[in-house]
Amino acid sequence: MISYYIIFFLPFLGLFNSNKFNKSTSFFFIYTYLFLLVLFIGFRHEVGGDWAQYIHNYRNQTLFDFFNLSIRNDYLYKYISFVFYKFGLSYHFLNFFLSIFFVLSIYKFGQLQPSLALSFIISFPIIILIMGMGFDRQGIAFAFILFAMTAFIKEQKINFLFFSFLAIFFHKSAIFILLLYPLINRYINIYEMIFICLTILFIIVLLRTDLINLYNNYIGENLYSNAEESSQLVSKGAPYRIGLNLIASGIFLIFYKEISNNINEKKLFLFLSICIFLIFLLSFKYAVFSDRINYYFSAIQIIVFSRIPFLFSNKMTRVLIILSISLFYILILFVWLNYAEYAHAWLPYQNILVK
Repeated sequence: MISYYIIFFLPFLGLFNSNKFNKSTSFFFIYTYLFLLVLFIGFRHEVGGDWAQYIHNYRNQTLFDFFNLSIRNDYLYKYISFVFYKFGLSYHFLNFFLSIFFVLSIYKFGQLQPSLALSFIISFPIIILIMGMGFDRQGIAFAFILFAMTAFIKEQKINFLFFSFLAIFFHKSAIFILLLYPLINRYINIYEMIFICLTILFIIVLLRTDLINLYNNYIGENLYSNAEESSQLVSKGAPYRIGLNLIASGIFLIFYKEISNNINEKKLFLFLSICIFLIFLLSFKYAVFSDRINYYFSAIQIIVFSRIPFLFSNKMTRVLIILSISLFYILILFVWLNYAEYAHAWLPYQNILVK
């Protein structure tokens, strides 16, 4: 358990050091932390709720079919997994490779915020620990969604589409990200709207088999039975995780003028807020589905909570708010590690580099 706290607390060294470290020292600290985080996530061993399932699938792979886009394990993940497997590499090296993109996505998104260190503190308990180290396919899809959101804010249409399609082919549930494309411009382009609608329809038809399976597992007839364990699918932490996003959304809607003066950022934050509100309504009946989709919208916590302190000009007030937010996420980490029903799957932390 101590390993999680060490990695979590390292960014605290960068919270208030802007006047103490020179530029080269800051770069060294940042990239050292990124490297350690990649090793921490990538070379973990028997850590994560779906570890047994993932490693079983990795060790029992069949020949990859390039023309089969309905692969249950998602096309790009299955392809990269197959390549690593054929090279005789262990599952840990696949995780290491994917963790590079995962950590880099948080770093690039965090650079858009006033405090990179605070962005990593906010990200650790839910985005990094639960999703990044628990749900490999959804975690890497989230990484490319962050890249797509970064491109959206910078009005980089080609990059946005590129990263969006990567996210979708790592996990089909990421298809919602395409709805943002027509909003990149100041005015909605009717032709781009038609293009995106046709693209989404094409992807749905192409991947319909797996999308139906996802629907059945999380909303439809298989909702209350797990195919492997014959047990009900539950997500007891859903109200808390959705609640965090809902609070962040509410704060944004109240202070949207102060939080950002960038029109694309405001569109993005409003889009996320609407999605979170809809997820909140769905959670009363479809808690598991809502919880899994809600992870994608956790970026709003980075956006809002990392910017709130900088709305205040008084230095002492700013410091107190930063410390309060940091302590709040320490509490989230502590409660989850000690009381969450599935925390045992993350404990004890093991890493093949120090085994």
